[in-house]
Amino acid sequence: MKKKFKAKVSGVFDIVQLSDDTFSEVVEKLKANDYHIDQQFTNREECYVEAIGDSGTKSVSRGDMVFTDETGELFIMSEKRFNATYEEVEEDSKIPNQEMATDPV
Repeated sequence: MKKKFKAKVSGVFDIVQLSDDTFSEVVEKLKANDYHIDQQFTNREECYVEAIGDSGTKSVSRGDMVFTDETGELFIMSEKRFNATYEEVEEDSKIPNQEMATDPV
């Protein structure tokens, strides 16, 4: 039987895309999530980080998106897949289906 699904994901994520300019930021994000950096290099041809943690080895290549969700789980996703799944929002945007906090009176 064929089934259909829709994404349950909602929230705002702090995301960094691996590039020459964000290389150290990605390395720090991996380290902050308890990953040991095994290999790293950046040059005109290649930008790559390989990290080892409790849940295995994570590889990040130029253009990949690195982020954690609201539970703190680390994700690494290709730019193409990321753009098909997520869209950028303004800092103060309200997220649909997210309860709005009310200010105490």
